[in-house]
Amino acid sequence: VDHGKSTLIGRLLYDTDNLYIDRIKEIQKASKEYGKEKINFSFFLDYFQDERKKNITIDTSQIPFKTDTKTHTIIDCPGHVEFIKNMITGAAQADSAVLVVDAKEGVMEQTKRHTFLLNFLGIRHVIVAINKMDLVEYSQEIFQKVKDDTKEFLKHLELYVRAFIPVSAECGDNIASKSDNMKWYDGVSLLKLLDNYDVSDDGIDKGLRLPIQSIITHGDDIVYLGKVESGRIKRGDIVTVSPNNDKASIYSILKFGEELEEAEAGDNVGLKTNVPLKRGDVLSYENDLPHTDKEFQANIFWMSKMPYSANEILTLRLATQECSVAISCFFQKLDSATLKGLGDSETIGLNEAGVAMIKTFKEVVFDKFNYIPEMGRFVLEKDGVIVAGGTII
Repeated sequence: VDHGKSTLIGRLLYDTDNLYIDRIKEIQKASKEYGKEKINFSFFLDYFQDERKKNITIDTSQIPFKTDTKTHTIIDCPGHVEFIKNMITGAAQADSAVLVVDAKEGVMEQTKRHTFLLNFLGIRHVIVAINKMDLVEYSQEIFQKVKDDTKEFLKHLELYVRAFIPVSAECGDNIASKSDNMKWYDGVSLLKLLDNYDVSDDGIDKGLRLPIQSIITHGDDIVYLGKVESGRIKRGDIVTVSPNNDKASIYSILKFGEELEEAEAGDNVGLKTNVPLKRGDVLSYENDLPHTDKEFQANIFWMSKMPYSANEILTLRLATQECSVAISCFFQKLDSATLKGLGDSETIGLNEAGVAMIKTFKEVVFDKFNYIPEMGRFVLEKDGVIVAGGTII
């Protein structure tokens, strides 16, 4: 909370000329209306009036960000504990993360919780930006202490920290270019780190996974729509349809009305086959099939103020599948902010995490999260409201 995430991004966009002049003038005017003499860079991302008044991010914002060599999509996520669902929604779409830590406040409870959630969501690559260095007189000693404290917490998690970088988002130090105020820092700017950072894993070289999302009919013509989550699919191939283990021949692949010979991970396509398909079916090749089962073990993060009661019925949403489920027990339960173990039990409460055994009312198709994330990440709902997120282990 208020460690400067939106300000850092606003400064980055401003210093790299990724903003229209009219937008800059609008923010200059808005900053003055809220009593700010200089530009409030967080306003470039905090669109809502409530956010500007309270100086916190409520919703996630996405904005394309171009440099001389790359195009990034920045997802600005809220830090406040009340908006943890919004943070997860944003972070679940990211390839890597910038964790912002206030140099004055150091590692706080929400720093630990959000770091845990990055690990939980499978985001392994992180840059730690220690912000507001101008407020500690650009002290190398304070930077080193915050860095050491962050490292101490991170060592318990499976995160790879690409770099620790001292910055001042307010003043622009080490954001788009190196700062003269911290000559003791021998690294590069945040912009340089991002441009030289490649954690892409488009899933093309993994096994085919194509969940069917919807069906379009035109007379006798039936087209099955879905996204290729991983691997490739070719016209003329024979695929396995899970969970029923049927075989289907692909005789047409369409993308925006154009006939394709092949589609790959990331493509949204329409298929014509020789057998009927339904929403929730998953296409793959026989030599690399997903799991099909009525139970699995998963990491769970509980997001509802109402705790889970033993064997309570919830709705699972996994890829395009929907199914009633119950959680039989929780192992290795812990507090997400402190990583303190809470013991095994049949219940779980707000912002607690644990390893759970989930039993489904029908067979579901899945992969381990660390193999194909899109087939191993899910949410749990109760009465149409998301109460938990999870990853299959």
